[in-house]
Amino acid sequence: MKKIFTLIVMAIMAIGANAQEKALFSNDGTYGNGATLTTENASVVLGNDRSTKNYDIKLSSHKAYCADFAQTVMVKNEDTGEMEEKSRVVYVVGNQNPKDGELDGDKSTGSGYNADNGNLPKSGTYYMLTATKPGTMKAFIVLNSGKSLFVAKQSDGTCLPNSALTLKADGDEGTVVELADDRTTSEKVTGTIEFAVAANETYYLFCTGSKLSFGGYIFTPGEGGGESPIGDGADSYRAIEVDGDGNISLESEFLAVVNENGEATNVNDGKSIVSVYTDNVTMEAVGGSTPANVDGGAQDITPGAAMPDYVDPKGEAHPYAHAVASIGSWAPIKWENKNNKTDINDAAGTKIYILMGTGNPYINMFCEEIVTDDVPTGRYRAIYEYYKPGMDLPEVGLYYKFTTKVDGKMKVLIWANKGNRNTYLINGQTKEAVPYKAEGYINGQRANDETRPVLNEDGTPKLDNDGNPVYEQYQIYFTADEIQRIHDEAKLNDQGEDTAPYVIAAGNQAFWGWITFDAKAGVDYWLFQDSSQVGFGGFEFNAGGTVGIENVQAVKVQDNRMFNLQGQVVGNDYKGIVIMNGKKFIKK
Repeated sequence: MKKIFTLIVMAIMAIGANAQEKALFSNDGTYGNGATLTTENASVVLGNDRSTKNYDIKLSSHKAYCADFAQTVMVKNEDTGEMEEKSRVVYVVGNQNPKDGELDGDKSTGSGYNADNGNLPKSGTYYMLTATKPGTMKAFIVLNSGKSLFVAKQSDGTCLPNSALTLKADGDEGTVVELADDRTTSEKVTGTIEFAVAANETYYLFCTGSKLSFGGYIFTPGEGGGESPIGDGADSYRAIEVDGDGNISLESEFLAVVNENGEATNVNDGKSIVSVYTDNVTMEAVGGSTPANVDGGAQDITPGAAMPDYVDPKGEAHPYAHAVASIGSWAPIKWENKNNKTDINDAAGTKIYILMGTGNPYINMFCEEIVTDDVPTGRYRAIYEYYKPGMDLPEVGLYYKFTTKVDGKMKVLIWANKGNRNTYLINGQTKEAVPYKAEGYINGQRANDETRPVLNEDGTPKLDNDGNPVYEQYQIYFTADEIQRIHDEAKLNDQGEDTAPYVIAAGNQAFWGWITFDAKAGVDYWLFQDSSQVGFGGFEFNAGGTVGIENVQAVKVQDNRMFNLQGQVVGNDYKGIVIMNGKKFIKK
């Protein structure tokens, strides 16, 4: 059926930068499957209800708190038979209950949604709301009693908790209606639902076992728009705060432990540990250090026993290597705001702000004497032995440890350095690598937005040398599937084996974005890079959510086989440090 629709869009001008945006239905409009209402920064799309019939249009009287959704329409006076003007809310409703199967003619098919299966509706009555900026979405709805109400995210199928929804009905000011544990109400609700939205996330609004009526939306962009894309839920955390004036600061937990130079003041045993707590998450950020630099490119190290047979993780020999007897002084540990991504230039004004700590996470540290023109100088510099799968976890250097009280889905916003750095997520109990999905921005990957032409000072379109319009560029946001495709093209060998399973994308450019994984209650998850520092922007945890990652390759230590520190199988004639059955030793 041809989709025809009429759109009423109003902007409610507000004092300040963030005006409300309103989208309402027209009493004489026609709204079929996929009909869309749009405002400057938001939209709603109607679901696939029926193939041969449009959504029904109805009118509702309203209380004062719903007046923003009302409009003047002509209504027949039942006593006189005359048409007269009345203030009414115009709303739509479908005919089929929402289900997860495809539309079959005029019938929805499949099963209804529940929080465990996370299967979003594909047919029936549902509404898909999206905003290009973070903010607050309010919608007019009619919900039948005893029917479960859901607002679910398209990205992972998880529903917003009851605590994230404000449902109002009755009374001139609107009385808050509490949803029961099964997300139902005891009486029919004709009123509003309000919830916070993240930029570019699509939210499915529907109820199960019935048809939810919908009367348009009012979207209010959040204050200080353009912050890192992290929600404000009970299990969300932002490491860097940006106020409405653009002032940037560390979050309070980190700000409390640094001096004016960003140097940690809580150092103990060579570590600065910062703990963060939300309702269901405990995070430990552990910053480390390296021996302080001294003259001549050396470090403040006192050497121990000579190790002339030492071979580093790259397989290079170090005939002047020594154990470390002591460290004279350490470089300061820092927590500071660096490596931000503020040139994304998307319509949402997204900016990613990153917290950086110090210290490469290493397993062991040795040192070697600096040799100039084949002459030992008596000065020493550090040699680090970095983590490889099968080794003990690093206790020194920068890493983040996450522990949750309940099972759920964890999303961590990170910056990953380029140069094929391995980004590890390790189960602290089993010491095995945990698969994760990565999505976000790769440095230098940009495209033109042909809806945003560049203008000259006089307001005319700017043209290139060939007379073509010049458009604004924006950073491309790569989905998890696209990141995996980039990785596979660069890292799979001719046999289909992943030669670098812990490198995000191709590893040749810096990465800003989310890593997402399934978290089990009580398990410690360690996040770090092996020869660099991973940047941290914050996290979001969704209790009960799942990622559903399958068939992710991981390098594992196999019984009675020897590996070098690069994870490669070696034979009995190999000399140097090897790992066998999870144990490390020097083979001479």
